[in-house]
Amino acid sequence: MPIAPLLDQRDAVRRTSRVARNIAALVLLLTFVVAGCAAPPVPTPTAMPTVSPRAQAQAAVARGEQARASGDLAQAIAEYTRAVELNSTCATAYAGRGAVYLEQKQFTRALDDFARALERDPQASAAYFGRAQAHHQTGNLSQARLDYNAALALDSKIARAWLGRGEIAMTQLAFDAAFDDFSRAVELDPRLVDAYLGRGTLYARRDQFIQAIADYTAALELDAKSVRAYAQRAAAYGALGERDSQIADLSRVIDLTPQDATAYVNRAAAFSAQQKFDHAVADYTRAIQLEPKSLTHYAKRARAFQDAGKLSDAIADYSKIIELDAKNAEAFYQRGHVYARQNERAKALGDFSSAIRLNPNFISQPLIDPLNVQFNLGDDVPGSDRQTIQNSILLTQNFLNSQFDAQVDAFTTTAALLKSDPWLNPSQVIRMEQGNVVGIAGHKHIAILISPRFRNFPLEVRLGTLAHEYFHLWQDHLSGTTGVPGSKTVPRQGPIWLIEGCAEYIEDVVLEFHGMKSPRTIPYVPLSAPLMEMESRGGADETFEGGEYYLGYHACRYLEKKAGRDAVVRTYWEGLRKGGTWQENFKTTFGIAREEFYTEFEGVRRLTPTPIPPATRIPTRAPTPTGTPRP
Repeated sequence: MPIAPLLDQRDAVRRTSRVARNIAALVLLLTFVVAGCAAPPVPTPTAMPTVSPRAQAQAAVARGEQARASGDLAQAIAEYTRAVELNSTCATAYAGRGAVYLEQKQFTRALDDFARALERDPQASAAYFGRAQAHHQTGNLSQARLDYNAALALDSKIARAWLGRGEIAMTQLAFDAAFDDFSRAVELDPRLVDAYLGRGTLYARRDQFIQAIADYTAALELDAKSVRAYAQRAAAYGALGERDSQIADLSRVIDLTPQDATAYVNRAAAFSAQQKFDHAVADYTRAIQLEPKSLTHYAKRARAFQDAGKLSDAIADYSKIIELDAKNAEAFYQRGHVYARQNERAKALGDFSSAIRLNPNFISQPLIDPLNVQFNLGDDVPGSDRQTIQNSILLTQNFLNSQFDAQVDAFTTTAALLKSDPWLNPSQVIRMEQGNVVGIAGHKHIAILISPRFRNFPLEVRLGTLAHEYFHLWQDHLSGTTGVPGSKTVPRQGPIWLIEGCAEYIEDVVLEFHGMKSPRTIPYVPLSAPLMEMESRGGADETFEGGEYYLGYHACRYLEKKAGRDAVVRTYWEGLRKGGTWQENFKTTFGIAREEFYTEFEGVRRLTPTPIPPATRIPTRAPTPTGTPRP
């Protein structure tokens, strides 16, 4: 189980308590150098003695120490100021006043006074220590470390200097150095709570959780209200799988800081690990009350609801996330899986589509199995490709509302392709090996060449390619017919431009439905290559091969405007099953004879701006191998 972050909890509380303790240490250091302002002994006068300015400064420093000890910081500053006015060389007075400014968080004044103290006494370890603390608290860690080093060089027994240097080392990821400094601090001052906490954190980082727990326990013996110690010990217990102890410590954190949402979340995770999902839900609910806009809390509670089998409640939480963040793809994806568990297939697929629309990478994540479709991929197909292929077919099938049986195989080798469709001739296989052909739809299956070329295609091209090929299965199923491989005649389903144009059309429609756009380039098709002529010549040359796709695509778009999408996607293909010629079915479906349609469509073409010359245009997909009606 992941360990909860150990370095950033209760920073404000820790800094406040640390400052207080460090100031106390600084006061102790300063008491040993007050004598630095003392006047040298003089012979006893026979007349009334005159008190020298140096002696008056010494007295002012003493009063400043007393005022600071009693908490009267304003009086302390006044006395130290009086001392430096009387004796401008008194390093102790500057150091003392700097310590008060540090306590008041007046860091600029503190740094200035510590610098003056060191100018007057370069051996003043207390001034180095105080300046180190000021730099530390203002984030100037490099200078703080230098001053801690200087203080320790003058006095190696300043435990809090070891502690401060260890904290900086840990911040800078120098964990071994930090461990040594914390250990030295504990050795010098066994009552130094922060040193135990720092070393405990490093023990935990080393996965030495028993030793970490011992240090956290030592810290709690010194400070029974240390939230940080309880929280970090709870994390260590959790790493050891000691859930009861972890929950007990987190409960103590909650007692001490009842507004701490993180503690509730961590305890909820511990309850979930014990499969006490009702308790977990209660804690997540409290965290949500404290932080009502936290999407993470809702997501974790939704997961707890799922584990408890309360699927409707889980859906409500994912729906709340979507309400707060309509672009949260993860929430759509997870809600889709919950709908799938409820057998709400349409809702599940709708959510998966939304997730992919927001984040196309979800197309390579596990969704749900397509209906009545089996997958047989070669062992050399990477897992991400397998999932993308399956999901692409699933999304296309969902869009088409397909409910028919279809065996869908995706192969990766030419041998497998030849085995799947014996009608593939050697020249076609060579073109696939060369990457000129990506997919071929056969009889109730799809063969996809999973080559580096295919894997390197943009996601839109991969999804579009599979949608295109899958639509051919739809055509076969609804019409009860298939193309005639190796023939240049018009297949039973209709001309190639209609078969492939509708597949191209579906490719775009599926991509649009999922918030994507085909990166299609426009081939050059001269006006001298009309649809009528393509019907008889087929893939006689490259111009006509490209036209069968490009013009067919636009012709199907035009048919959609005349008769509606259902006519293009379903009605025409279903009509073929009833018998009669495709020409008769075309007129019945679209309300126009095929010859009249050709004339009307060519008229529209002539009103369309002429495409760029062929030298700068290439077909989106490679031309169809001659005689193959299913590229």
